Amino acid sequence: MWTEIINQKSVEDFMKKTDTMEDWETLDIISLKYEKHSLSMIVENTTFGRLEMFFEGVRQFSRIDYQTGFYTYCHGSFLQIRTDLCGQVRHDKPLIVWTDNYCVKSREDILNGETDNIQDKIVVVAERMKYRFIGIAENTNNEYSLKKIVEENYLVEIAWDKFWENFDSYIKEKKVEALQYRITGREDIKPYFESYALKHFPDSSETFIVMTIKFYSAENNEYLGYYDIVFNMNLEITDDFFVIE
Repeated sequence: MWTEIINQKSVEDFMKKTDTMEDWETLDIISLKYEKHSLSMIVENTTFGRLEMFFEGVRQFSRIDYQTGFYTYCHGSFLQIRTDLCGQVRHDKPLIVWTDNYCVKSREDILNGETDNIQDKIVVVAERMKYRFIGIAENTNNEYSLKKIVEENYLVEIAWDKFWENFDSYIKEKKVEALQYRITGREDIKPYFESYALKHFPDSSETFIVMTIKFYSAENNEYLGYYDIVFNMNLEITDDFFVIE
């Protein structure tokens, strides 16, 4: 699923999701396609995996070859929304600037390459940008990366909130069935957070984070069922369900 850059909050979200820590050397451009002022770029990093960025209305870019299927080193990922790159401040027509770990100071930086060795940097200036996570790199440190994503975005806390929301709905909508398991309220079950994991489903090319909570009878500790919540790599909930077994 694509996420569009529309304001400073979306910029901050992008920077948080693509944080490569101090390990800048692991970011690579593995694919690039330019056509009719549109630019598609796929980058790979051992922290967040593979990310596709799509720029429309490209105004300027530097140090990018017109070819596809190549693999080249870059320094990192940095994003800005700028209103002052066209000779005057235009808040009604902001431009999006993506660079490989470099903060563009002015339009002259881009055109002349005279500041901080910008000629060695990659710079894309465009009217619009969107991005999506399209998979995990083969050499990604999945365990560390996933733990970091889960903790920084409070996914466990979200899973618990949604679990109780679904449980309360179950009690209300399937009261007769719940009584068969001697479930009348929250006090009748003992839930435990079971796991979170990256999963690839056969009918999708995307990677998902699946979190599972299992619950047992508070009376005799008998296993009753589980709850799954599924996040895509944009950290959006794509599915969640409550199952009595």
